[in-house]
Amino acid sequence: MKKIAVILFLMVLLEGLHAEEKTEVMVESHLLYLPKSENEALKKIANFKVWADSMSEFHSGKFGKFDNTQPGGIWDLEVSMNDAQQFNILFYKGDKSKPIINENIDVSSLQASSRVLYEFEEGRLSLNIVPKIQQGIPDEIPLTVDNFGLDHMCFNNSAVILDDSFYMGKFSGFGERLKVGFPELNNIDLSMKPLNDWKPIGTYHKGTIRIGLDDNHLLTLLRVGLGPSGYENGGPFTVYGKITPSTASKEDILESSISYLKWQYSDAPWNKYLDTLIEAKRLNPYVDRSAGTIASNYHPSPQLIDAIGHITLGPKCGDMR
Repeated sequence: MKKIAVILFLMVLLEGLHAEEKTEVMVESHLLYLPKSENEALKKIANFKVWADSMSEFHSGKFGKFDNTQPGGIWDLEVSMNDAQQFNILFYKGDKSKPIINENIDVSSLQASSRVLYEFEEGRLSLNIVPKIQQGIPDEIPLTVDNFGLDHMCFNNSAVILDDSFYMGKFSGFGERLKVGFPELNNIDLSMKPLNDWKPIGTYHKGTIRIGLDDNHLLTLLRVGLGPSGYENGGPFTVYGKITPSTASKEDILESSISYLKWQYSDAPWNKYLDTLIEAKRLNPYVDRSAGTIASNYHPSPQLIDAIGHITLGPKCGDMR
């Protein structure tokens, strides 16, 4: 009976210790300048990542010949987190001995929040705080082409051009294949490798993909990188894929595109350009894209996700360019 009692006591003790374990949390924070004027754009000043017992800082002002003065003039920001998952903000305006903000925020619940640091005549400085579970180091794996997406395409505001004359939008993201379509012309699936027994349909050379379409039309994709780093200085390489007729009508795509423009540019000051944008869309003989999807055929490795952030969203890939 004593042995059983001891075992039960140890089990309860271990469960209690396990219950007291704290989740490892890290905090991503984004420092923004939000102007009051509608004619001035939002500015992303800095991003920070802090873990338990770590600190990051940012200083606005002149340092010798280096001028890093940001909106709001001369100021200093320090963010840190302790092992009790308390995120601390110190904001100084001029006097480094007297912070105008000294605030602790409990991030253990992973609740995102935002703090206004400083308001002035032109706008305000704001800090967005996004707690996240700190990911452990994944198990090691062999460095292969698929494991690290070395033959994937990195689209970082990559322009789509038809016939060297008509701009058809842009793509941002990362994946091993792309589908793009144009009404009453073609749908094009493409990749840097022969997926699904795809055949050669075009070439890649130093960041540019060129593919011939029906009736001697030409599709060009500009600023396409390879791999997580978005390397653009290679080639020429074969581009694989398939080209099929598009069943989408120009009339339907035009109606959809105009509705989107009216929604996107309905507010001042952009609404004064709305009629011009609609007319430009009507004059484009290809109207707009009828398809556009970046994808991959497999679940990416943790190492690849860590490098690019997300397998199909961007534009984190290419940040090292």
